[in-house]
Amino acid sequence: LDITPTVTKSQLYLIDYLEKHAFIKRQLAFSLVVPLALQMKYQKRIKVLNRNKLGDLSQLIPSDDIIMNDHMYAHLTTIKKAVELGYLSLEDDIKSKGKIQYEPFYKRIPNQARLTETRKAILDFIGNDTQSQSALLNQGFTKNSLNSMQKSGILSVEFKEKLKKSDLYFKTAYQPKTLTNAQNDAIDHIEKAIDHYQRFLLHGATASGKTEIYLSARTALSADKQLLILVPEIAQVYQLAASFSSVFDDVYMLHANLSLQERYDTWRQIQNGQAKIIIGTKHSIFQPFKSLGMIIIDEAHDANYVQDTQPRFNALDLSIELARYEHIPIVLSTATPTVEQYYDANMGKMTYLSLDEQVFKTKQKTILVDMKLELLNGNKDIFSNALKQAIEDLKPKEQAMILLNRRGYAPFVMCRECGYVPTCEVCHTSMVYHKKKDMLICHHCG
Repeated sequence: LDITPTVTKSQLYLIDYLEKHAFIKRQLAFSLVVPLALQMKYQKRIKVLNRNKLGDLSQLIPSDDIIMNDHMYAHLTTIKKAVELGYLSLEDDIKSKGKIQYEPFYKRIPNQARLTETRKAILDFIGNDTQSQSALLNQGFTKNSLNSMQKSGILSVEFKEKLKKSDLYFKTAYQPKTLTNAQNDAIDHIEKAIDHYQRFLLHGATASGKTEIYLSARTALSADKQLLILVPEIAQVYQLAASFSSVFDDVYMLHANLSLQERYDTWRQIQNGQAKIIIGTKHSIFQPFKSLGMIIIDEAHDANYVQDTQPRFNALDLSIELARYEHIPIVLSTATPTVEQYYDANMGKMTYLSLDEQVFKTKQKTILVDMKLELLNGNKDIFSNALKQAIEDLKPKEQAMILLNRRGYAPFVMCRECGYVPTCEVCHTSMVYHKKKDMLICHHCG
């Protein structure tokens, strides 16, 4: 039996919630909270009992003890006959998909033996503490030297868990900023709710300083508490983690692009409380938090928080339920609240926090071009004359980025003679031409 339960009480609560409210089968709900590394991998193992009787199967089964592959499964009927005749045995091979990795740590043993220069250098580097094998190898020492010193009684070795942590692609240098009155007011409200359940709607435009409030929220939590920040996209995980890593050391990321081992190691560090700041996508809500202190939902309006494939769930709703169960505050942060969120705030179901001024004056000038007028002026290209001129006016080494937000062969369909744009009869949204189907499709209502 495990010393620590694999599934926590809060995870069981989420499983019950999914079963009762989302009508998800219990075993499917369990698959969300149990990491893939702990789930069992079922294989068939073949053992040869009498190779002389196998005939043509002997080439198919090159070893006397082997795991069945796809090629062998194609001959399963023949293999089963050989099993019935007693030439082969077929057994279940069950093991977990992941495993805990261990790394040797070395410690010096008082010894009067004469030392070579290399051995002296190794002992000097280890000092009175222990050092991991990876740290010693990074210094240029070899495994042979370490093994030799261990055999000679100069070093002792013990094995400790090796926990991987995903690396950031980049880091940002933190520069303390003077907070606005609106920011200070928002922080004060959140800090007062540290010890109980309360919902907040943090409404602020881009560059209004919401990240500064996230950083202050972590500082307000006690050292043993964990902060969960959900973001809708993987790219935003790295962006926000870079900001937090410039201030805090214990920042951990969770998303689908991590390896199986990285996700398993992060899961264990969340479980033992080592991971204090967890930034991840929607599945991060199912982690075994040891002492969760606050949840922040970034871009809380985003539809990516809803998983529309089985098992289906809404990470925003689950986050609110988890916060209620744990008696902790939850902050829904967005520049464009949904109608439901704005209604709840107006009705007093959520505390409304407004950041009504930009802290960073980064908003660029927006120029709208009427392509109908471009057409009347003789420009039949998909690019406006203003855009072409702006590109030509670029200084040396400057670049322009043109974003083509495109689904379908021709997302913009317009008559060049009269300017008519075909729209959906139901929702009046512009139709998109799909060449493969040779038809116009509405991307809003289908």
